[in-house]
Amino acid sequence: DTIYMKINMSPSDDQSNGDNVAALLAKELNQLSFDDRNKIQEEVHGVQSVAIEETPQTIDRSLIALEVEIANNVAIEKKTAYEFARTVLRSDYVQDRDFLLKFLRADLFDVKKAAVRLTTHLEMLHKYFGPDALKRPLQYSDLSKIEQDVFRAGYNQVLPSRDRSGRLVAFLKGFKKEHSMATRIRLLLYIYCAISEDTETQKKGLVCVYVPNLEALVYLADKEVQKDYKVVVSSFPVRWSGLHFCFPDTPMYRIIGAIIVVVFMGTDERVRMKTYTGLTMETQYQLMGYGISTHDLPITSSGSLKTKTHHQWIKTRKAIDQVRLAGHYNSFTGIVHPGVFDVLFSRGGNPSHHGNRELHQAIGQRIPAFTASTSRKVKKDLRDEVIGLVRSRNGRFLQLNHNGWWEEIQDMNIIHEKISAAVYENIRKAAAMKNQQQNKSDTDQFLPPNIKRRKLDADSFCSL
Repeated sequence: DTIYMKINMSPSDDQSNGDNVAALLAKELNQLSFDDRNKIQEEVHGVQSVAIEETPQTIDRSLIALEVEIANNVAIEKKTAYEFARTVLRSDYVQDRDFLLKFLRADLFDVKKAAVRLTTHLEMLHKYFGPDALKRPLQYSDLSKIEQDVFRAGYNQVLPSRDRSGRLVAFLKGFKKEHSMATRIRLLLYIYCAISEDTETQKKGLVCVYVPNLEALVYLADKEVQKDYKVVVSSFPVRWSGLHFCFPDTPMYRIIGAIIVVVFMGTDERVRMKTYTGLTMETQYQLMGYGISTHDLPITSSGSLKTKTHHQWIKTRKAIDQVRLAGHYNSFTGIVHPGVFDVLFSRGGNPSHHGNRELHQAIGQRIPAFTASTSRKVKKDLRDEVIGLVRSRNGRFLQLNHNGWWEEIQDMNIIHEKISAAVYENIRKAAAMKNQQQNKSDTDQFLPPNIKRRKLDADSFCSL
């Protein structure tokens, strides 16, 4: 009852809120044309993207139009941070081509919307991080020690693998009630700014899996809190192309979930939203249907957060900060998040990565040809076929460096060496599997026909 009083609602509001949200979603979907609905659903599933096809001419025209829009049509009180950065700080960062392009992509090259998003974003950066945030990308060291501890706890994380269409996937779990508004907003701005550096996600949008706790939802139900949060969310330099909300099926979650949907989301976000009853096994199978690797979700069956890959991500971000401090904010050229079709070489291997699975499949199809030939030229030609197949899908051959990011292998001799090693590994595994099957067949002939096949230990075998 205390919680209901805090959000100024009663338990009887549960059904009406749920019905109202369902009616709103149905109305917004019905207002779209059949083609638009179909395109949005395909984007949510990771089948295709509604991103605008980009050409150098399109980009150049849009960047000019964005500058004109901000100069002529954005009210001066809405762009104080933008003007301060340009005229007082003489910041080339806020006028950098790549920085501006993020906002155009976030609004599908709608210049008016992009201008509002950009100037609002700079207002938020200036308000919560100060002038330095208008001169360079946010750094991990911009967070206070307390904020770093909260961030390391893993309430907001980026999954190590992309979804099937190449988009990054963010995992969000609500903060605790003791975390201040400023802490929450600063951490959200930090992680979304980091995510927005990924070009593929700029174009195709971000996928978000939200597994809230009740404390966080009650906090967001406060009308005073909603004012600041709504502004910050609208200023993120990347759009959402898929939202997956995993709410427990209880009256309180339904009420507050309805508030979140109505208050914090516009039509573009609501029509891309899917809701589930908690993060059950059934939910995880449904998420897999949307191309999300549920194996990488950083949460246990009991609800505890896993932070191993998150801490590695933080370590990588800190190393990137050092590179930028030593040079220019654009001096970092490494790869933080490999593409879907990239082939990854690192200690321990990456057998679950899609590009690696395709590589081994391509090699497996050519194993008979590899083993049948003793000609170096023939084997080199076979390896060239594999390399060509990877590159035909815009895949790259990457290796992990000591800082935690990936670098493209440029030396063809090294690529051939690594593929030769992969060929040998495939041949070895195929031989081991064949021997295992042969040994099983040889053992089965000694079993009486009425005995079920099962794994036998020494004692049970001797008793037969």
